[in-house]
Amino acid sequence: MSDAKQRARQLLEELPLTDRQRALYQRGADALDDARAEEAAESLEAALNGAERAVDAMRGILERRRTGSRRKVLVAIQDDDYRRRLQEVLGSDFDVQLLTEPAEALAGVEGSPPDVVISDLQLPATTGLQLLERMRRFNRLTTGFIRTTTDEEVGQAAAHRVAAYPAAGTAEGLRRAVLSALDETEQLLP
Repeated sequence: MSDAKQRARQLLEELPLTDRQRALYQRGADALDDARAEEAAESLEAALNGAERAVDAMRGILERRRTGSRRKVLVAIQDDDYRRRLQEVLGSDFDVQLLTEPAEALAGVEGSPPDVVISDLQLPATTGLQLLERMRRFNRLTTGFIRTTTDEEVGQAAAHRVAAYPAAGTAEGLRRAVLSALDETEQLLP
């Protein structure tokens, strides 16, 4: 048996599968040629890494729930006044991290990803959707709100399963929407 097939078999042992599922996948891995077995092993590694990050995120959420610590909100809004207003309104319920540059978002987020990302659709050197996608690599349950100004932007947000909110909307209205979305997410947890 090739190294790639052995690696795929070892990775299959780490996945949470039933015995029947594991046997079927192992037979499939054994039937692959070496190049395809290597691709399968890489896919399995990616799946395991994603599962580990999801488990870590769930542990973080459950730990915050257990200890009563505050949920985290990352705000990437370009309008200084609105960003400060969000800090005021959300600060009573959440730990709020304000960003002026999206590159700041990845610093330190792996160990403590945000529960919510609130962003403009267009940011310097990236988009709010790309920023949210990066955050979801660390916490798949991260809720996103994208500030929109046009129907086209609302459609872009909806295509990425992200809540759109109007740029003219109030910070208080956004706070209520964030609390509601987090309550819905919490209902999904054990």
